[in-house]
Amino acid sequence: MLLKKNSVSSSALSRSSFRLDIILWIVLVGLIFAGLLTVVRFNMLDDRRQEASLVLVLGDGEQSRMFRGEIVEGMTVFQALIASSRAGQIKLEYSFDSENKVSIKELNGYKKILNKELAFYLNNSKIITENINKITIKNQDRIEVRSE
Repeated sequence: MLLKKNSVSSSALSRSSFRLDIILWIVLVGLIFAGLLTVVRFNMLDDRRQEASLVLVLGDGEQSRMFRGEIVEGMTVFQALIASSRAGQIKLEYSFDSENKVSIKELNGYKKILNKELAFYLNNSKIITENINKITIKNQDRIEVRSE
């Protein structure tokens, strides 16, 4: 009788270890699947991120500062300039006239009283400085601010 009890308990133990093996394999496959989904989802989010760059070339023509940041739909050159000045702790003073045109008074040491004017370029095409609050930017745009 003692021999029969051992064979019965051995059979029950074998079944429970078989179930445990299946459960462990299912958990392992689930973890691998979850990891793959996380990687794919992260890459998809990264591809959807919209960015633009802003370069300040003031003074002797050297690249003095460069910023790269996320943009949102409808963002203007002016809004990108404000965001970059805040992120880079750059002094920016501006005003609007009665026709809602922008005038940059000071930017990173440049002051309006100097003989040079600030010129804005969007993807190497010169844009009218007064209208930077009306010109929208899109993914991978490059804004340059130069003193000329």
